[in-house]
Amino acid sequence: MKKIALITHSYHKFTKSGQMYADEIFGDKNKFTIDYYFNDEWEGNPNYKKFSSRINDYDLVIIVQLISKSLLQNIDCKNIIFIPMYDHSRHWGLNEWIYTANLKILSPSIGIYESLKKLGLNSLKIKLFPEPDNYQNQDFNKIFFWNRVETLDYKTVITLLKNYKIKNLNIHQNHDPNHTPPKPQKEEIDKYNITFSNWFENRSDYLDFLDNFGIYIAPRPFEGDGASFIDSMKKGKIVIAPNNHPYVDYIDNFRNGILYDLSNPEEIILDDINLEEVSINAYNSVVQGREDWIKSLTNIHDYVFSDLKAGNTIVFKTKKWIFMIKKLIKSYLNIKK
Repeated sequence: MKKIALITHSYHKFTKSGQMYADEIFGDKNKFTIDYYFNDEWEGNPNYKKFSSRINDYDLVIIVQLISKSLLQNIDCKNIIFIPMYDHSRHWGLNEWIYTANLKILSPSIGIYESLKKLGLNSLKIKLFPEPDNYQNQDFNKIFFWNRVETLDYKTVITLLKNYKIKNLNIHQNHDPNHTPPKPQKEEIDKYNITFSNWFENRSDYLDFLDNFGIYIAPRPFEGDGASFIDSMKKGKIVIAPNNHPYVDYIDNFRNGILYDLSNPEEIILDDINLEEVSINAYNSVVQGREDWIKSLTNIHDYVFSDLKAGNTIVFKTKKWIFMIKKLIKSYLNIKK
């Protein structure tokens, strides 16, 4: 029996998105036990504090999204896995990734994988698909939008579906921390038949609520991975999302979903699209994706328990030394001033 510790973003206490990886990859309770820890080290967190729990006596430690020197100093384990989220780390350079050199990295987005490759860091691409629900007929005139950030708000949705016959536009009002997206005016509420929902205590209640809608509008310009919108695709919902990672990793435009340019959103003429076909394709892509995911678990286990390290390449070691020398020169020049 192998003991595993998962350390993830404290907001994942509510969304459960961090622990999904541990549960999916190490869900065999005859082989693995998992303990969960939550990290408050994130910008804007009113409860911010340095990660102080001592993590030892584990065969494997998994870190999701948040990583820092102080965090790693509290972990006594030779086998550490890092799972970065694309939205959080898409702008990282060597200064941030340098902490991962002695770890293993699972890349849930092609965008992350390609960035790491340029730096010379090894990682294993993974593409998690959940168990699909039973396919049901969809009401494509009922729209679900989770209003999480200001950069993609209800006005974007109205632009995309300006002349579409909307029976109901439901705005889910649980915002991301430190975000206050605008709310629609009364005349907009009446015109687009807008209703509102709030946080569900149980994830199952949220997923049941999604059954009422045929179209899901992705709530953010970028996501960390595919978890949020795959929950809709696995039900046969049509996801409309920006043409950014990780959406483009899962959606083939107009085949199993719809992509658009968030920098210049234009109306999507849904009446010209065979929505039922797109819906069935979305569902089938999750069915196939789930089969591929199950097959990939053996390879993931082999990688996780191997002796590989992300930074054990000539390219990365060269870049690291150049980076460190430049840093030393800069420090020296600052002292001279």
